[in-house]
Amino acid sequence: CILCLYQRYIFWALVGVGLLGICMPRVRHQVLLLFTSGLLFGINALIALYQVLIEKHLIDLPRICQAPKVTPTTTGFKAFKNALRKTTLAPCDQVEWEF
Repeated sequence: CILCLYQRYIFWALVGVGLLGICMPRVRHQVLLLFTSGLLFGINALIALYQVLIEKHLIDLPRICQAPKVTPTTTGFKAFKNALRKTTLAPCDQVEWEF
């Protein structure tokens, strides 16, 4: 779902911040990057909490998480293929895997 992708983007940003931290010789810069990493982890935790609340149906499904249903129509395969291209990712309230 889109929230999973947002979390992955944050992890990629953390990889970049970590690589920058390795290259920075000054401790002041490293402390700033460490603070940035903590901030990114905090944002990621908030997104994860939001996603769990959606998965447990404790809050309503936001518009960005609603995937439209695409069904074959009598207008032909080409129209169906175009509809698939316009389809968003999976809905956020469907749990793919759980302990």
